[in-house]
Amino acid sequence: MLDTIKWLEGMGNDVAPFAMEHRENLPSQFAGFFPSFVQTEKVSFGMAGLKTLGRMFYSFEAKRKMNLLIEAFRPDVCHLHNIYTQLSPSIIDALRDHKIPTVTTIHDHSLVSPAYNVTVRADTPDYANMSLWQAAKSHFHKDSWVASLAQKAVFDFHKWLRVYKRGVDIFITPTNYLKGKMISAGFSDKQVIVLPYGIDATGPVPVFDHKNYVLFVGRLSLEKGVHVLIEAAAKMPHVNFVIVGTGPEETLLHQLADGRANIAFTGFQTGDALAKLYAEAMCVVVPSVVHETFSLTILEAMKYGRPVIASRAGGIAEVVADRTTGYLVDAFDVPGLIESIERLANNEHTWLSMAHASFQRVKKDFSLEKHHVGLLDIYRRARDMKSGIDF
Repeated sequence: MLDTIKWLEGMGNDVAPFAMEHRENLPSQFAGFFPSFVQTEKVSFGMAGLKTLGRMFYSFEAKRKMNLLIEAFRPDVCHLHNIYTQLSPSIIDALRDHKIPTVTTIHDHSLVSPAYNVTVRADTPDYANMSLWQAAKSHFHKDSWVASLAQKAVFDFHKWLRVYKRGVDIFITPTNYLKGKMISAGFSDKQVIVLPYGIDATGPVPVFDHKNYVLFVGRLSLEKGVHVLIEAAAKMPHVNFVIVGTGPEETLLHQLADGRANIAFTGFQTGDALAKLYAEAMCVVVPSVVHETFSLTILEAMKYGRPVIASRAGGIAEVVADRTTGYLVDAFDVPGLIESIERLANNEHTWLSMAHASFQRVKKDFSLEKHHVGLLDIYRRARDMKSGIDF
């Protein structure tokens, strides 16, 4: 989102951000329009919890402040990202009242299921069609019956309001996988457009060599499958593993890796330090145990010419070309993960071929320029749809 703002402003456009008040927000001349802070990271009770719950359902404060921003800024188009809890879809009604063309990028499963993450297990319950009581008992959200009950109730309420279907002109999904989920949930095929994410790969050509370590970059949480990677690493003492990131399961993962000399945790990394870790890795592993809608980590790896080993889950198969730019393995498949790593570690020709193919693919299919061209086209389509021009 921040990169998109920078690009739009670089083209001479004026951009007004709209977000919840937060101490870590970047400075903005529009901060006075931001709705007040609510705590969303942990389940809380009392007045703070009630305020968060009310915000999730419908925020009159956010709608009022969006109205004020629209009147002050007069936007030609609005592009939404993850408004669910901190802002609520109340702001869509404000945009609709002012007839502002509106597009939203769908980053997860929130519009098709009350569970943001959908596990790959075949016996995963259908939370969208559960009763409120069943959903609460399942503890599917934050391992809490209260949070699960609230999440399900909010999902059902917004579905009943049809606030997204009435107010959003175009839904952008990064993969065909997610578009299919949206259509199955009742969204119009005409309204859902696939636009893969892009990355700037115009820098120096990668050095096609490595320092014999397997890299993971991401949130240290169970859905990312880091515990599966650690299980594989424990059976491969001759291969080094570097785990980058922080998250709620950091302590547990450190305990699982305790005593394993071939596993190193670096904590959060960014900038040149992270770039160096990518550029020197043998491969990057994305062992997710949920259906990922995409994975920006994969694009980062490809930018540095790294083969990617990833779970065959969700939209990942649309990014990783199996046996060309890396390997796809079933989630939780530790032997399959080990076999794929060994193939790259023991065959220099295979590694070099996949490294080159990975870099070429990201330049051809996932360039930032290609993404931006597609985004401008979607903005124009949304404007024309608001004007009554049918595609």
